[in-house]
Amino acid sequence: MLEHWLIELVGHVSGLSEAQLKQIEKSLPATKALVDLLNRARPIIEQAQSLYAEAEPLIDQAKKEWQTVGPAAQILIDVISHHVNRGSSPAEAAETVRAALNGSIESVAQDHLTDREMSCATVFGGTGFVGRRVVRYLREVGTKVRIVSRHQGRAEDDGIERIAGDAHDERCVEAALAGADGAVNAISLYVEHGSDTFHSVHVEAAGKIARAARQAGIRRFVHISGIGANTASPSTYIRSRGEGEAAVQTAFPGAVIVRPAVMFAADDAFLTTILRLMRSLPAYPIFGDGRTRLQPVHADNVAGRSQKFCGRARNRILSTNWPARRSIPTRSCCEPLLVSHDCGQC
Repeated sequence: MLEHWLIELVGHVSGLSEAQLKQIEKSLPATKALVDLLNRARPIIEQAQSLYAEAEPLIDQAKKEWQTVGPAAQILIDVISHHVNRGSSPAEAAETVRAALNGSIESVAQDHLTDREMSCATVFGGTGFVGRRVVRYLREVGTKVRIVSRHQGRAEDDGIERIAGDAHDERCVEAALAGADGAVNAISLYVEHGSDTFHSVHVEAAGKIARAARQAGIRRFVHISGIGANTASPSTYIRSRGEGEAAVQTAFPGAVIVRPAVMFAADDAFLTTILRLMRSLPAYPIFGDGRTRLQPVHADNVAGRSQKFCGRARNRILSTNWPARRSIPTRSCCEPLLVSHDCGQC
């Protein structure tokens, strides 16, 4: 059919007779063979299209399955390779992994039954806006805390140990995690400067901490990310948050990911910045027409939940919409501040 259609089309355009076209066809044996092959292949192509239509939803389901199972499978491969490289046979390495997995499953079951709190937790970024609140909540339930930050500081009580270190330094990270039950990564970066980029902090450092936590036998790992984290985002910041979550889940499959919305508190950089600008500017610019919706969450709520997740939850991704269950326009965030400012109360 395709062959005759081509002959008729060429004949119609060129004005050649069918006999002349047949003569031309004889001088193009490869083209004729190709047309014949396409004619024979057409039912196969149609069948393949039908099979692909059936396979497409299965492909999507398989992708979702491997997003969960893939990181764990990669860890198993890494562990087996490690034992083989140390001279063990593949069978011995597999047996070691099987025994370790049995122990891990029993340990998880025991943790679920006892639901016991952490005796010691390491908080990376424990001097920051959220991190210091996480430390406070951990101490309130009796957990000893190691604070890891770049600058050495004075411990507030005997249950807090301050460690000066860099999250990029693997030896420092390993030492800070040694003997701890849980770990929280509250390190974040909002403005890039020098070697501190969104990728180096949110992806590379986060991955190193999670990997070291798994190797140290940490029972619970909480990673504080950001709302809307997405590896496909055009925003460098949001994309790095998404890539950081992927790095953490690959290195520590049981990690809890917390995605806070914009946070506020008495010492925040959100409401206090708005108030400062209102005090100094004759008019305050708002996003768009003031209808851009935000879902602010108090920093104490994020810290308190992170402490609870450190003690109980496993393998979850949580976006913070508590306690508020709805978003509010930007204008609604500014109006109370504007009223109190006009009344001289601020």
